[in-house]
Amino acid sequence: MAYAAAPVEPKRRPAVVTVACWLLCLVAAAQVLSAVVTLSQLGASRQAYREVFLATPMKGAEDMFVAISAASAVGFGLLLGVGYVVLAVLDGRGRNPARIITWIVAGLSVCISVAGLALNSAALSTGGTGSANGAPSGQEIQQALDNAWPGWYQPVLTTIGVVSLVGLVATVVLLALPAANRFFRKPEQPAAWQPPVPPPTA
Repeated sequence: MAYAAAPVEPKRRPAVVTVACWLLCLVAAAQVLSAVVTLSQLGASRQAYREVFLATPMKGAEDMFVAISAASAVGFGLLLGVGYVVLAVLDGRGRNPARIITWIVAGLSVCISVAGLALNSAALSTGGTGSANGAPSGQEIQQALDNAWPGWYQPVLTTIGVVSLVGLVATVVLLALPAANRFFRKPEQPAAWQPPVPPPTA
């Protein structure tokens, strides 16, 4: 006579994983918002580039710089935001490969963001006199952009960036906690039920 295996109880998602998933969604929303804010000021950026490049060897290059800004906003904002939402859904279902990908993507995003901030600061601190071929310096370009952008633009982007960094770091930590490890561990399949063996008769 065949006996069915005992049913496997569904895994209960711990609070740390739920919070991590919501943080990923928050970071995704922040990425999309950052892209929208950046795209909203492309016209002002083009005008700033045009003015600072005027009467320099870089005259006419403003469209290329604006195209790069737009591509970066779409590529690293919208697409990355969609990716974070997908990872949040899969993490919430206990998919361990998704957790590993989340660690990798979040770690790379944090490193890239920190490196970008450091490079921007270094470029502004060393670019005050312009280049030898008459092109405007990094500081002159940044000053022209700051003058063209509204006063809320940079603070909003900075706030979004800080929120994203904090959210990603918190997500990585939460998904590494013991409660999360138990949730992502593959459940053991119970053995099929076997009837008791009667004792031997004399």
